[in-house]
Amino acid sequence: MMFKMKEKVGLHFQDGREYKAEDLVETDLELDKMFPAKFEKIKEIKVVEEARPETFEEAAEVPEAPTPVKRKGKRTSKDVTSLFPDASKKDIQVFIRDGEFVAVDADKPDVVLTVVDSSAAMEEWLKGQ
Repeated sequence: MMFKMKEKVGLHFQDGREYKAEDLVETDLELDKMFPAKFEKIKEIKVVEEARPETFEEAAEVPEAPTPVKRKGKRTSKDVTSLFPDASKKDIQVFIRDGEFVAVDADKPDVVLTVVDSSAAMEEWLKGQ
């Protein structure tokens, strides 16, 4: 289990880094119990192992298409294809949804081609298409 600790006073050295008063330290040591006058526990961080698909079929499952959905007047997906010149040339539409970039087939918008976490990663993926 990991913990987020706040240094109350003085200095603390861990993993080659120096922490000063008011700095936050992420550690697997319960420093607040070892040095109660020096550290305050902010929160426990639960380490969760990433679930891996058990079969090839599960790994090949395609995520849901990024069709814009209206919720309380706001769109959850936004078409950002214009930001990626290579996408239009290759009949691909790009949406941003919940902070992720989603590429879909322009002719079959419910076919998700990839989901990446940055515009740079999307540009790199588009170069390979």
